[in-house]
Amino acid sequence: PLPDRPMLKNFPGPRGKPLAGSIFDAWADPLSLFTSATRDHGDLVRFRFGWIDYYLVSDATAAHRVLVENAKAYRKSPNYQGLKMILGDGLLTSEGELWKRQRKLAQPAFHRESLRGFVDEMAGATLDLLERWPRARAALPAPMDVHAEMMRLTFRIVGKTLLGADLEADARDFGAALNVALKWANDYVESVVRIPPWVPTPENIRFRRAQRTIESVVRRVVDERRRDGVRKRDLLGMLMSATDTDTGESMSDRLLMDELLTLTLAGHETTANALSFTFYL
Repeated sequence: PLPDRPMLKNFPGPRGKPLAGSIFDAWADPLSLFTSATRDHGDLVRFRFGWIDYYLVSDATAAHRVLVENAKAYRKSPNYQGLKMILGDGLLTSEGELWKRQRKLAQPAFHRESLRGFVDEMAGATLDLLERWPRARAALPAPMDVHAEMMRLTFRIVGKTLLGADLEADARDFGAALNVALKWANDYVESVVRIPPWVPTPENIRFRRAQRTIESVVRRVVDERRRDGVRKRDLLGMLMSATDTDTGESMSDRLLMDELLTLTLAGHETTANALSFTFYL
C-alpha cells in the first residue's frame, strides 16, 4: 500500500539544487531524470520542483492503487491546465462525475465490433501513402520529412475512422496549428509567472490563431454532418446520438467539441510520434 501523506516526505529521490530542486533537470532532459531516478531510488520516487513535490510511481501495484482502487483521492496535476486551454473538458482533462458521464457516453464507440470496422480505413490510408511516396520522390528528389508524413497519415486516419471525413487537405494547417498550441500549453504550465491567454502577447496571439484553426476543422465536420443528416456508425455519429441511460440527456455541443478535439489529438499527434520514432530506430 502507498504510505500516508506525512510519510511521503520520506520518499527517496534526487536532491537537486537548493530551492529549485530538480526543475532545471526536468526542463533539460526529463527522460534521463526519470530513468536515472528510478534506477537509483526505486519504483516510488519523490522529486522537488521548486516548492512543489512530485512523485513518480513505477510499481504496477501502486499505480493500480492510484488509478483504480483509490482514484477519488487523487486529482490531475496542474500540468493539465495548459491542455485544458486547448481541449476543454474532454476525457483527457475532465475529472469526477463529468469524466464518468462522458466516458459512459463514449464507451460504445470503442466496442470491439466498432474498432474492427476501422481496420480497412487504416489499411487503405496506408496503401495510399505508400503509392504516393515513389511519385513524390520522383518529382522532388529531396530528403523526406518522415514525421510530417506520419502526421499527415494519422490525421487522415483519425478523420476517416472517428469523424467520417477525409481531412487530408487540412493536414498541413492542422498539424502546424497543433504544434503551436502544444508548445504554448507546455510553456504555459512550466512558466513561473503565467500570463493569461487573453493578454495580447505575440505568443498568445499565435496560440489563439492556432486554436481557431484547430477548432474550425472539427466544427466544420460537425456542421456538415448535421446539415447532411447522415447517420454513420463512426465515433462522431455515436457521440451525437448518445444519451445517458440514467438521465436521458445527450451531450452538449461544447462537450461534443471537447471530446472530438481530445480524441483527434490523442489519436493523431501521439501516434505519429510513435511511428516516427519507429522509423528512426
